[in-house]
Amino acid sequence: MPFLLMLLAFQSHKFYVSVTNLEYREDQKSIQIISKVFVDDFEDILELRYAEEVTLSPESETKNANLLIEKYVKTKLKVEVNGQSLPLNFIGKKYKHDQIHLFIEITQVDDFNRVEVTNLILTDLFDDQKNLIHFKKDGKTKSAVIIKSDPKALLKFN
Repeated sequence: MPFLLMLLAFQSHKFYVSVTNLEYREDQKSIQIISKVFVDDFEDILELRYAEEVTLSPESETKNANLLIEKYVKTKLKVEVNGQSLPLNFIGKKYKHDQIHLFIEITQVDDFNRVEVTNLILTDLFDDQKNLIHFKKDGKTKSAVIIKSDPKALLKFN
């Protein structure tokens, strides 16, 4: 029964959460990122941030949606490996139900033992926004919850 209540709460969308999965692919020397956010919230923040009407849907998307998404993500998501900030490459997006999945990659990443992730996505719209991150490296996953007042997570891999 508790799972059903959680599922219903998730469906009604009365809380603000995103999930970002990061995976280090040593064979490709890259960090692959998939960030999942609710479409309606993402439309709202893009409109607020860039002062133009934004529609995110496969049927009737705003013409410059990818540009706005990339611009926003690059200001709100940061990844530092061993103390060095790395550039994000926005690859694209996919719509799934009421969410948008953002595909991002960081290339030319040598092996590391320390990564710091800053995730302020949607925190400028919702003070109680929670951004969950899961970072997978060498078969191990480290997770953290990032909030507006504590926007960084330091993850160490041995």
